[in-house]
Amino acid sequence: MASLRCFLRTGKTAVTAVLRREFHRTPSAAVQVTVRDALNQAMDEELERDERVFLLGEEVAQYDGAYKVSRGLWKKYGDKRVIDTPISEMGFAGIAVGAAMAGLRPICEFMTFNFSMQAIDQVINSAAKTCYMSAGLQPVPIVFRGPNGASAGVAAQHSQCFAAWYAHCPGLKVVSPWNAEDAKGLLKSAIRDDNPVVVLENELMYGVAFELSDEAQSKDFTIPIGKAKIEKSGTQITLVAHSRMVGHCLDAAAVLAKEGIDCEVINLRTIRPLDVETIETSVMKTNHLVTVEGGWPQFGVGAEICAKIMEGPAFNYLDAPTIRVTGVDIPMPYAKILEDNSVPQIKDIIFADPASLYSSCSSHQSTSPHRVCSSARLERSREVLQMENGGLGYMMADPVTLNVGGHLYTTSLSTLQRYPDSMLGAMFRGDFPTARDAQGNYFIDRDGPLFLYILNFLRTSKLTLPYDFKETELLRKEADFYQIEPLIQCLSDTKPLYPQDTFEEVVELSSIRKLSKYSNPVAVIITQVTITTKVHTLLEGISNNFTRWNKHMMDTRDFQVSFTFGPCDYQQEVALRMHLVEYISKQGFTIRNTRVHHMSERANENTVEHHWTFCRLARKHED
Repeated sequence: MASLRCFLRTGKTAVTAVLRREFHRTPSAAVQVTVRDALNQAMDEELERDERVFLLGEEVAQYDGAYKVSRGLWKKYGDKRVIDTPISEMGFAGIAVGAAMAGLRPICEFMTFNFSMQAIDQVINSAAKTCYMSAGLQPVPIVFRGPNGASAGVAAQHSQCFAAWYAHCPGLKVVSPWNAEDAKGLLKSAIRDDNPVVVLENELMYGVAFELSDEAQSKDFTIPIGKAKIEKSGTQITLVAHSRMVGHCLDAAAVLAKEGIDCEVINLRTIRPLDVETIETSVMKTNHLVTVEGGWPQFGVGAEICAKIMEGPAFNYLDAPTIRVTGVDIPMPYAKILEDNSVPQIKDIIFADPASLYSSCSSHQSTSPHRVCSSARLERSREVLQMENGGLGYMMADPVTLNVGGHLYTTSLSTLQRYPDSMLGAMFRGDFPTARDAQGNYFIDRDGPLFLYILNFLRTSKLTLPYDFKETELLRKEADFYQIEPLIQCLSDTKPLYPQDTFEEVVELSSIRKLSKYSNPVAVIITQVTITTKVHTLLEGISNNFTRWNKHMMDTRDFQVSFTFGPCDYQQEVALRMHLVEYISKQGFTIRNTRVHHMSERANENTVEHHWTFCRLARKHED
């Protein structure tokens, strides 16, 4: 308050002098501009500079664009320069390509690049190939732009990355801006380029504000296509990314810097043509490479970068294999928690970087400062990630509640870590990120009901099988996913999974049935096929065959009945067999003696042929 009263007592002249001094001390600096506004500025400046430039697309005019990127352009330039089109991507993309061939410079906006698949023939066969097929006589100066990559809550058909799709095609140039400066400079260069250029924006970045330098605010500002930018210099690991993943890499680098791991972050800016030289120079300095992208792993941008490094001079400078951090190889889920786990997060990059260093340190020792790898430092980095991931590993409190495919299980941390070398043990040791559901439970996107059998095995080391054979096969797949070797071996073992004593009990109980007055011999043979996951023989309808057996016993003096045990509740099967013996006894027959015969001393690979045979001989007796 005293300072405020002093300031109020200051004269007007003195205050003016203070403000003037502060004004002169502050240079003309950068301003905060969102990516959306930067794109808008680029189109505005190019529409004003060149009358051949025009914008067309769905709702780009009166509605100002689906994401308001073209806000105000229709009011300023009118219907002839900013054109609303019908919802027909193939139609208006073809119009734009034809206009480019006629000498105009169209900007063709797709509401989302997922819809560009409707116009793929126009983009690839017409725009990309015409210059080559005309021996360079017919340029096609066109820009295809719109949101690309992972979005928020729009599911699989509206959320995917097309960088690798279009970068695969010769004749196209593909750029992917990250911040406001990239967006403005790359779009202006794309509009001025005589080749078809695909500008892959990101919906999640539209509202993010970045500093726009004095140079970038100029109407003549452009960014050359085909040149990457080093966003952060470093000496230990090279991180290469484009679009939104650049920001993730910078955030991960900031966390790792606190642990002494110095990362260099490269913003690709252009996907095709790829600036291989900048990447190679960086890898030769850091000796490690990690690529980060939001697209799918197979045949992606990161895979191409790794291939270029392996084929070029930088390969000899690598101290460890290259690592790719990518989206999950599935269509984009709709659920928020699944969506977040389908695209790379900052923690995924943090995990990848120490792994790259660790692999090189475990293979050889080096005195070079940028190759020194401290195990304590790596362990500390893991602890930092565990804290950011909600407290995995030793930081997790007992009991642990799991949401496995929508089914809740409560268990102890020691149970989940019983087999440390398994995937499940690694997940709850903190080696891999584990997501949470809306209630804070740890979420695993696997089969929920089958996890009960896995959890019981972890608790007791004993295997119980589902009744359905198909579920048993699925259980094997779940065991393979969790990499629990003892469980996998148990599921693959051909030995019986139920105790032999059970069947001996059946024989013993059957032998005490009271004798009948008839003397005709009857043999009842019970065959038990080895119970395995490969052969799932069920009990073959005893109750349904009573009528047939009754007729058979009345028509003949001798008969045999064969049926099998199956991997279901053996108590129920014992009860059924006792019921059968009781039924035969009521027909005037009884058990005279029993015999157990081993057909094979050890399990045969053909499990059908390996079985136990119980022979019960019954004879009728007269009074």
